[in-house]
Amino acid sequence: MLKLDQAKKFKDFQEIFFPYNMDFRGRAYPVPPHLSNVGSDLCRGMLTFSKSKPLGPRGLYWLKVHLANLAGADKMSFDDRAGFTEKNMKSVRAAVTNPFGEDRWWMGLDD
Repeated sequence: MLKLDQAKKFKDFQEIFFPYNMDFRGRAYPVPPHLSNVGSDLCRGMLTFSKSKPLGPRGLYWLKVHLANLAGADKMSFDDRAGFTEKNMKSVRAAVTNPFGEDRWWMGLDD
């Protein structure tokens, strides 16, 4: 609930910024405990970038690899992971369009 409350408070802002602390090793961590760009899937899913940028020449490839990782197909080569996503693209698109429709492919995945 705290994450959702924080998101509601910021929803009308055009841009928000997150303060960071740095530890002795040089690792940066966001200060806000409930809503940040490195938080849970819920946190990241509620945020959008204020300035969009294209994925770039290899961005779609790595997005496919990431989706395969989330689907549990993370023990194969990167090319095979991208192929896994491509092979299941019809189900991926169906899940985006209507997640609780007839094709509930995503509900049987590992992560």
